[in-house]
Amino acid sequence: MGNGTISTQMDGDAERARAVQAFEQFAECFPDAVALTDLAGNVLACNGAARAMLCASPGEDTGRLASLLELVDDHEHLLRFLKLAARTSSPFPGALRLRNAEGELRHLRCSARRVTTRAVASGTPDALLLLRCSEKIQADQRFTALNREIASLRREITARRSAEEATRKGKRRFQALFDAAPDATLLIDCEGTIVLANESLERELGRPSQSLVGAPVTSVLGPALGREDNVLDALLAPFDGAETAIPGRMAALHMDGSVVPVDVRLRRLEIDDRPVVVAALRNLTEQLRIERENRDLEHKMQQAQKLESLGVLAGGIAHDFNNLLLGMMGNADLVLREDVPDRARACADDIVKSAQRAAELCKQLLAYSGRGSFVVQPASLSAIVHEMAHLLEISISKKVELRRSFADGLPRIDADETQIRQVIMNLIINASDAIGDAEGTIRIRTGRMRCDESMLRGATVFGDPEPGSYVFVEISDTGGGIEPDKLERIFEPFFTTKTTGRGLGLAAVLGIVRSHCGALKVESEPGEGTTFLVLLPESSAAAPVVRRDKRAEIEVRGGGRVLVVDDEAMVRSVAKRIFERHGFEVLLAENGRVALELLEAHRVSVVAVVLDMTMPVMNGEETLAELRKLDASLPVVLASGFNEQSAPVHIEQDPALRFVQKPYRIRDLMDALQSMLDGA
Repeated sequence: MGNGTISTQMDGDAERARAVQAFEQFAECFPDAVALTDLAGNVLACNGAARAMLCASPGEDTGRLASLLELVDDHEHLLRFLKLAARTSSPFPGALRLRNAEGELRHLRCSARRVTTRAVASGTPDALLLLRCSEKIQADQRFTALNREIASLRREITARRSAEEATRKGKRRFQALFDAAPDATLLIDCEGTIVLANESLERELGRPSQSLVGAPVTSVLGPALGREDNVLDALLAPFDGAETAIPGRMAALHMDGSVVPVDVRLRRLEIDDRPVVVAALRNLTEQLRIERENRDLEHKMQQAQKLESLGVLAGGIAHDFNNLLLGMMGNADLVLREDVPDRARACADDIVKSAQRAAELCKQLLAYSGRGSFVVQPASLSAIVHEMAHLLEISISKKVELRRSFADGLPRIDADETQIRQVIMNLIINASDAIGDAEGTIRIRTGRMRCDESMLRGATVFGDPEPGSYVFVEISDTGGGIEPDKLERIFEPFFTTKTTGRGLGLAAVLGIVRSHCGALKVESEPGEGTTFLVLLPESSAAAPVVRRDKRAEIEVRGGGRVLVVDDEAMVRSVAKRIFERHGFEVLLAENGRVALELLEAHRVSVVAVVLDMTMPVMNGEETLAELRKLDASLPVVLASGFNEQSAPVHIEQDPALRFVQKPYRIRDLMDALQSMLDGA
């Protein structure tokens, strides 16, 4: 070998040594074991991790690691792996089992890659491989741990996403329920700031809910009605229990500036770890309206019950007085029919006149009770008032001007003209008394109007009229008016707003109006005068005119027995004298049961019955029904202190039935009896 060859070889070895050294320095940067081998498995260079894996100390010469074949169990597997790796320039993965210098079996995960560095490959006939190894168990453990961490992270992410979605759904659900609450609702923080407002608040107060967020609660709620409470103190004050209510009614401020009365209920909650107060505002406008209507209705019912009670009392008094007056008038009438001195006749005549005036007073009582005597027929209200014009003018003070306005072509009403005249006269006199000695004006007008429920309930209305078309007469004055607390009592008998009572004027008016199925509306203000509006229903048809024969009195002479049935002894006594004077025999019964017994005993001889309608044991209606079973054609005269309309039977449908109202005169009783006897 020449010097040149030796020199070249020495230079190659030096270059190779430098390349190996550079490779080892570079390989030390890797945490895994890295080695440079040839296709036969000889180790040319390696890093410290490879020496530690193979139990070689870092300073030990790599010659000890001359071949991997010494360390592997399966040589063919190693050589095949290296051969396959040399065919590609990309890392070729594989797995090896090596035993280190101490004989410990190591399971390695490795990858090999072909190296083409000239310096490293100098003098080597085959390609070199860069072998990178790591312990399989440690890698699997790290991989498994990493997978566990990844799986845990995924679960955590999934749980967090689920929680976030649940939170979003919960918030949406809360918002939906919050907005669906029927009451206007606010969420208020500890500073009194509105955190949230629902859609009901916008409907109730006309204020957009979003515009209230962040605003102070005092911009929505004012103090309790009638008090000067601090709103924040009332809302944020601590309270026991889950829910409480602020005493009294508070004032909510509407967007248009109006005040809405509300009831406020509070509940404490924690939302997003923040303590808040839920304030539910319930609009009380409708409730207060219903309460007012209920109070008004209850008041009207009490007033109606009071007036009804007074009417029952007045009717009862009138009934009893009529029986007493019948005794007076009957006996006095009998005296006037006898041949008595003029002085006695004059006294009897005065008794009759006084009794008749007392009977008129009883008729007013009956009119107040709604059970007065009426002759109902179609009538023109304007014509009635027009005919009374002169009488009305002379009935009022000379200082009072009477202004009239009568509508033409009004529908007729079913009415007793005498009673309607009494209504108008009493209202005119009442208006004149209200003006007194001062100058003033009374206006009277007639017309027609359509009345709905709101109109009928808009002021003080006495009676229970149905909505519909009415003919009216309105009488207003410029007097001093009536105090509200006295307005309800003006229709009580003998009540007055003046020093002394005048009698039954307005009480009789109310009774007559109610008996005509009408209503009386009163409007009055102190110092502004009073207006009475009388509403009478239109006539649905031309009612038949009920007329009594106005024949001259005929001296009736009869025979047979007359059965007089009345619970008042004086009435029976007077009736007995009347009938005996006219040639009849008389049977007396104090109640219906006794009357039936007498009729069965004397059926053949009894030619007529005079039957009182109001009696104990058996009343007139019950007694009449039993009488008709015994004799359907027996003449019966019904007698009552009430009017004919209050009779429980239809007089016109029974030709053997007549009616007389107490206190009756002899002529009235005998005419009724004679008309039936003539017909028989």
